[in-house]
Parts: sequence; structure tokens; C-alpha cells
Amino acid sequence: MTLDHDEPGPAMHLAQVNIARARFDFNAPEMADFMRGVDLVNGVADRSPGLVWRLDDPSGGMNQGPHPRDIVNLSVWTDAKALSDFLRNTVHRHFVQHKHNWFLPPDKAHVVMWSVNPGTRPTLAEGLARLAALRVSRADQGVHVLQGSDQTRE
Repeated sequence: MTLDHDEPGPAMHLAQVNIARARFDFNAPEMADFMRGVDLVNGVADRSPGLVWRLDDPSGGMNQGPHPRDIVNLSVWTDAKALSDFLRNTVHRHFVQHKHNWFLPPDKAHVVMWSVNPGTRPTLAEGLARLAALRVSRADQGVHVLQGSDQTRE
């Protein structure tokens, strides 16, 4: 039996995790506009071309991170263009443009992306570990920064 190594394998997908710390408790009046938009943005993400999977909080709301005011997003996309289109060409853009109203400026890297095999569903622990590794080294460890992102420079 001969294996043809020139045959392309399945295209890799792009996993991403991002974390932000809210300026206020999520139930504070200052967070009301953001909180009203969570379901809308999640619904748009769910219908966006290229979204393969996203971590969904069992309560239907947001995924909270290690700190009580952290919000974490973990998702898998077919490619960087699909993710970029969602970020820049949907209602999500409005929330990014107004994030300073609701979230503290990041003092370190807050987004990390990496390639995954189709069908892979990374865990939140894996995503946070990759983000921690990026924060420590900022060296190439199989992670990516989306071109044009506002990723904090250390």
C-alpha cells in the first residue's frame, strides 16, 4: 500500500479565546447596555458564516473567567477571515467601539488564536493556558494575533 503524502488533509480551523474585565459588576446599571446586547451578539455569532462552535454558558448568558468581572469568549472558526468578518461587519463592531464604557483597558495580551483540527472543541482551560503562555513569552508557540487587532503590546 502506498500513501500519497501530496494529498491535502482537512483544512485547519482557527480557535480563539479572549478575555475582558468589566469596569463594574455585571448587574450594575453601568453595564445594562452591554448586558442587553449579549444575547443579540451571541445570536449573530451563531448565524455567522464560518462559526464552527462557540462555548456556550449553560445558563444561556456569558462565560465568566477567573475573576468575577471577567467575561471570556472561546470559539472555533473555519478561518481568520470568517472571524474577522464577524468582528468587523456585524453588530459586534458596535460593542467593540464602545468597549471602553464597559471594560477596563487590557494591561496584557487578552486574545490568543491557534490552529485546531476540524472537529476539535478546545476547553476553556486550554484556551486560558494558551493565553497565559502568550503573556509569558510573546514568542511563537503556535499562537496567532489577528492582524489589525488592538492586542496590547508588552
